[in-house]
This record gives sequence, structure tokens and C-alpha cells, in this order.
Amino acid sequence: MDWDEFFKAIQLCERGLNSGYGHQLEDPLILQHASPAYALGMARKSLKEGRNKFGFLRLLDMFAHCQATKLVDKLFALLGLGSDCNQQEFNPDYDSTIQQVVQRYAACFVRRGNIMDLLCRAGMNKSYGFCSWIPEWTRHNFPQTISTWDASKGSFYAGRREHPTAQVRETSGSGLSVLQISGLSVDKITSVATIREISKDGTDYSGTAADFCNLIEFIHSYPSGESKNSILLKLPIGDARKAHLESTADRLRAYRDFVNQETREWPSDLQELVWGDKKRSPEEDKVVKHYWQTAQAFMNRISKAVFCRTERGYAGLVPGGSQKGRRNMRIWRRQGAFRS
Repeated sequence: MDWDEFFKAIQLCERGLNSGYGHQLEDPLILQHASPAYALGMARKSLKEGRNKFGFLRLLDMFAHCQATKLVDKLFALLGLGSDCNQQEFNPDYDSTIQQVVQRYAACFVRRGNIMDLLCRAGMNKSYGFCSWIPEWTRHNFPQTISTWDASKGSFYAGRREHPTAQVRETSGSGLSVLQISGLSVDKITSVATIREISKDGTDYSGTAADFCNLIEFIHSYPSGESKNSILLKLPIGDARKAHLESTADRLRAYRDFVNQETREWPSDLQELVWGDKKRSPEEDKVVKHYWQTAQAFMNRISKAVFCRTERGYAGLVPGGSQKGRRNMRIWRRQGAFRS
């Protein structure tokens, strides 16, 4: 069977699953195990029509949930779809180890000036054991990064627009690559505290809410001029503009063209709904549930997130390995602040 015919058959089957309900389902039904084929089909269609040209890192994000018999094939299989894979370093090479392949790819991205695109995907629990600055592209789960978080004021931004000064250095005899990069210390962590997790369905959030209330209670004046109530509302969800529901099913549905991707923004009375004591309607309960699911999704992107206070009076969420006295640094470019 021709690939395009196969892809059309998948689309028809999934549309059939969702037909006959008279309206669009809140949770559309999906064919089990169809997501890899759907992702590939949508990428091929977009490439053929010239609508979008996907870079290699974007393709790795899109196909993160897919698997391959050989780890390196998860990388090599995407080269034909990538718009930026023409360099010799990307050529399939089955004689090299997975470590050698990913280090070669990463070094190429650094030379291009894409270092921040690597770092925002890497970090504690998200990188290869042999190298903390290279994202673990070949593992079977979705890479988490706050750089793509849909905040009310745009994506997270820290630094100038110039490419950072960076180079990859090989350590003698070990075969490991060390990244050297210039940055600027901007603040220091003075305390950290753990936050209880929210239940997977978003219904049991009382412990998490109590933790945030207690931890933000110390705020009387904030460096940016925001009120305590504003910080309490925005901090748990990373100031998200709308709900982010990042269950496995949500990621799989992202490739379905029959799903309405326009999610409504938060209601104007979100503060009262989440932190007030008014009696809520079933629809308002759903909004609050989505708020706390969004909070959990945001914390999941920050590698075992913990609450922190800083020397300059700020409060925030940082990776779980952060300690008192650890400095936050700004790297010269964009999307994401990193600690040292």
C-alpha cells in the first residue's frame, strides 16, 4: 500500500471513531498506537506542501514518543525530513556508538549558534548520563522545557538576542565533550522548599495549594511591584495564558487534525475561582481542575521542581537539585534562565 493511502486510511478510521456524536467531543477518541504514523504523516504533508520546514530539533520534539529498534535510528530516521541536516556530521553512521553520534550532533548545533536550543531541553534527569548539556533525544518520553511554555507575556526570555559565546572542548582521553559558555550571575538562592504533587487527574490539589500559600506568605513587597495575590495566582502555573494539559493522551492528540487546537484563555475571575471561597458551578470546578493540572505540567518541565526564594527578593520554581547559595545565571541569548 502506498504511504499516502495508508495515512488517509488512518485519518478516516479516527474520524469514524468520533462521528455520530452530534458535536465535537471534549476528549476525542484516538486509535491506539497510531500516533507515530500520524506524526510522520503530518510532517510529510507539511513538507510536501511547503507550509512548514521542520528543523531537526523540532522533529525530535515531535517524535519524542516514538521508538526505534536501534537508538541511533530514532535520530537517523528523521534526517530526510529535517530542513537543516545537510552537514556531513549528520550522515548516518552505524560504526559509532550512540555517545559518539549525539556528541557529534550536539557539537554541530553549538557551532551553528543553537546552544540555547540544546540547553533549554537538557538538564537534570533530561540529559544523557555521560553529558549533562545534551538532551536525551533517544529516550521514550516527551522532552520538557519551559522555553515553549505559553505564558501570558510570551515565551520565557532571559538575556540578549546575540548568540552566546560557547565552545565544545574534548577532555583528554575520556572521549567526553565539555561545553564552555559565558554568562552573568544575576541572583542567589537563599532557601528552597519542596511542594507536594497534584494527583494525576487534578482533583486532589489541597496539599499543593496549602504549600504555595504558606511559602508565598512571606511576600509583603515584591521587586517587580506585583501583589502577593498576583504572585500566588501566576507562580504555580508559570503565568500560563491558558490551560496546559500535558497527559500522554494530550500529546498524542496534538497530531490529530480534527481536534480543535484553540484552547480558551483563563476567565477574568480566575483568582477568585482558584483562591476564593465562593461556591463553584461544575463548569467552574473544571476551570480550577485545569488550573492545577497546568501547575503540575509546569512543575514537570522543571525536573522535580522545588520552590525557592532569592537574595533579591524573588520567589520561583527551580530544578530539584538546586541548593541554598546556588547562583542563577543569565546566558547571552534567549529563552530560559539557567543556574550554575
